[in-house]
Amino acid sequence: MPNFPGSLLDNVQTAIKRPDVVGVVVVDEQGDPPAAYPQRPHQQQVLLFAARFGLPVWLIELNPNPANPNIATRTQLRAFLPQNVPVITKRGLNAFHNTNLLAQLQHAHVDTIVLMGFASNQCVKLTAVGGHEGSPTNPGPFNDGATGLMLTVMTCQNILRGGSVGDWIATPGVEFYERV
Repeated sequence: MPNFPGSLLDNVQTAIKRPDVVGVVVVDEQGDPPAAYPQRPHQQQVLLFAARFGLPVWLIELNPNPANPNIATRTQLRAFLPQNVPVITKRGLNAFHNTNLLAQLQHAHVDTIVLMGFASNQCVKLTAVGGHEGSPTNPGPFNDGATGLMLTVMTCQNILRGGSVGDWIATPGVEFYERV
């Protein structure tokens, strides 16, 4: 299934030696589950790596109803982040649609994102490669994801939760690695 051999973090380390600026985007890892989930240690490993190399991190939190407060990103992940990590609230599936995520990435000169989170076949997918957020009978407009906005996406199965990744990992601009 991976379209790039080797380790995600080894390749991120190579990317940060080039003029590329790499950032980490954590999508919809909200609430605290009653039990550990298998992706958590891998996600924590990515966040520790980001801290070690000074990579910026953004937390994306889904809140379809602005009248309600956000459910915060998991404490198991927040413990690995500085306190001033930007939190971007999205109303739909795609973290770029109707948010200032792209502007923040551009301001930080980020052209490559390490993408992790929930759900692999919905929010992560639409954030990575874009798509329609409506129903099958009323799909709504197509909204660009990272690749359509000229960003490179680096990820792997170990840091994605919920659902199959499907064919989006073969999209040009997506680098899907064998392991963290």
